[in-house]
Amino acid sequence: MKVFKPIAAIIFSSIGYAVVRYHLFGDVPFRLFPLYVANKGTAMASLILLGLSLIARTRENRKKYGKAGFFLMIMHGVMSMAILSPAYFKKYFRDDGTYFANIEAGLAFGIAGAIIATYLFVALPNGNGSPSLRLGVGRLILVVTGVHAALLGYPTWQAYSSWPGYLPPITLLATGTAITMLAIRAIGGRDEKY
Repeated sequence: MKVFKPIAAIIFSSIGYAVVRYHLFGDVPFRLFPLYVANKGTAMASLILLGLSLIARTRENRKKYGKAGFFLMIMHGVMSMAILSPAYFKKYFRDDGTYFANIEAGLAFGIAGAIIATYLFVALPNGNGSPSLRLGVGRLILVVTGVHAALLGYPTWQAYSSWPGYLPPITLLATGTAITMLAIRAIGGRDEKY
């Protein structure tokens, strides 16, 4: 129960950030909240929780953060597939209806992240596999999802004058979060066997 409140806070603050950025400061109509805007917050919350699963002090908390992050990752994937079209994501598509190269690569990294996460949470549940294998797979998930976010969003990162409310894009925050969590894990000690 200790991690329920932080998990809920991460989910609500991530979705709240998306609401503020896209609805209040941006020009996205509120009718697009259920899938388009909530999906952006869900993706961010997923990445934060997956990152916390690498750095949490106890094995129990790492499992809870990881499972919540995995659930939100799957939710993000399903929500994205439901709306992945030029009507929602004009900047992803060329005039001929195909993806730009960075978008296609970003989507491939997203799919790879989901497959790797499924391996970790389905094939290696309940401590199966060595601690170093689980930790390595966890790091790989964070790298792959960070690259996914970067490839989808980097074209807009330098246009900060066009950011709604001067709030950074969620893809930039997600990439920064992945790098930060990986760095913390790399320099931090291990308090308990992974």
